[in-house]
Amino acid sequence: MEKKIFLIINMSFFGDVLLTNSLCLNIKKNYPDSKIVFIVNKPFGEAALFQEGVDEVFEFDKRGKNKGIWQFLKFAYNFPYRNKIYAAFSIYANERAVILSYLLNAQRRISGPRKFNRYFLTDVQENLKNRTYTQDKNADLIFPLIKRPSEIVPVSYMTDGIKTEFTDYIINKYKNKELIGLCCISKNPEKNMPVDTAVEIINKLRKDNKYVLYFGIGKESEDYVQNMRSKGCNDFEDLTNKTTISQMALLLKNCKGLISIDTGTMHLACAVKCPVCAVFYKPQLIKKWAPRKELYKSCVITWNFTPDNIIQSLYKII
Repeated sequence: MEKKIFLIINMSFFGDVLLTNSLCLNIKKNYPDSKIVFIVNKPFGEAALFQEGVDEVFEFDKRGKNKGIWQFLKFAYNFPYRNKIYAAFSIYANERAVILSYLLNAQRRISGPRKFNRYFLTDVQENLKNRTYTQDKNADLIFPLIKRPSEIVPVSYMTDGIKTEFTDYIINKYKNKELIGLCCISKNPEKNMPVDTAVEIINKLRKDNKYVLYFGIGKESEDYVQNMRSKGCNDFEDLTNKTTISQMALLLKNCKGLISIDTGTMHLACAVKCPVCAVFYKPQLIKKWAPRKELYKSCVITWNFTPDNIIQSLYKII
């Protein structure tokens, strides 16, 4: 008997891709012999590749070779599992994903409610509003297949077998030392940690004989680091633009804990079981995105954003 093939299409960002793992784990629980195939936006291929339960990943380069209607159609036509998919899930009812599931001729095409998309779906999961957290909404897309709510499970990212000269170098450099990860900025400036707060956190952690790994990506992170250095803060390991997603996962797994704003790095730490102190400068986002204490070793900062409170909150969970 051939394995049932399940397709997950998530064209969103880093953290969004990680939080889709709750759906993968629910599929594997209910269909142990299934094959899970993941289509993901190209920059975040590794966010899907090492998730527990994921068997194969295809990158969709929506800003490059797959840009435009003809390249989109070509991608669908050449997709190796076209006409073989039992169920396809389009995350966030993304229109491109929904149409792709239709073109791939999946037997069941499942997503959340959105007026235009209904013409291309076989099942619309109407009950997503009954869930608050994003990862639970993702998992509940399985409802039309199993006719009951999904199981609430922590997302899981597998680091076994991930090994590079760079990660070996960092791990050996800080062997027998306590590492604390720090992530201060995201694509949304309103969620970013003030530079002065980050500088004081690093200085206080060093006084406690902790060593800081600073995680970041892009020009904004480079500028942030330069700003910290201009304030005399240099005693940290700057990993901006130096790691892949899987390398960052491995380094986070070797950290005693992570201090992070609301961003994908926070979710990755949860997925590798690294304790997280999540700092939410936009408290209204907590209900959708914050790590849940019943699933992850975590704490959430919502109002007292002083460096002392952030550090002491982290110490309580590590």
